Amino acid sequence: MEDDHIIEIFSAKDPLEANAVCSLLQGAGIRARVVGESVNQIAGSLPLNGISSPRVWVPERDKNEAANLIKRWMNEQEASDPDATIDDDCTSPEGSTEGEPSNKASDGAGTVSAVGKVLMCASGTLILVGGVLTWFAYTKAQECSAVTAADFFYFKAHATRNRVINDAIYRYHVNDRIYTGRIDDVLPGHSVPRHTVVHYDPHDPEQCVVGEMISPWQPLIYCGSAGALLMLVAYRLG
Repeated sequence: MEDDHIIEIFSAKDPLEANAVCSLLQGAGIRARVVGESVNQIAGSLPLNGISSPRVWVPERDKNEAANLIKRWMNEQEASDPDATIDDDCTSPEGSTEGEPSNKASDGAGTVSAVGKVLMCASGTLILVGGVLTWFAYTKAQECSAVTAADFFYFKAHATRNRVINDAIYRYHVNDRIYTGRIDDVLPGHSVPRHTVVHYDPHDPEQCVVGEMISPWQPLIYCGSAGALLMLVAYRLG
């Protein structure tokens, strides 16, 4: 039902603007709330294509009244500051619906709960970690751009505090020279392929990765998906 859903009504440039709009709507009896304020504080000025902007959400049944109040408020702001510009997209009453509005929305300052803030922080961190890992994976893929066949050579054992671990040593040929690479930390009793591929740096064949390399975009996809899921959970708990 329309009364059971809330939608995004305003995308603010910073938390101060988001809370000002939220207070305006709450003063008019609309159960407005701010979502994404903590993510904005984590991301700062990073170029995340607007995903870190704090948003104001309202019940869908109040979208038209809220849009009119916001537009009137923005016109007043523009009149008091001729240099200010109005972003028409910010007052669009259309948006994707999410979850069920919390009863606390009309009592507080329009912010999410403490648990929601923690989950939003974790979500932003996951997205940033995914971006960093993707950058490292892409850089490694660019360095080790050449591929050749490799054959299993022998196991090289080394001891840890609790067990003996094997490194699987592989041998490969580049320009009539023999090089070796390895797969680290193979547990005793675990098998490794007799033949595989090795990705190596054509300018320095000793720099290599034995076995298939993951797609550079996989870390961003996995971390971004997990971050989006945490954001959804945080919003529902808010």
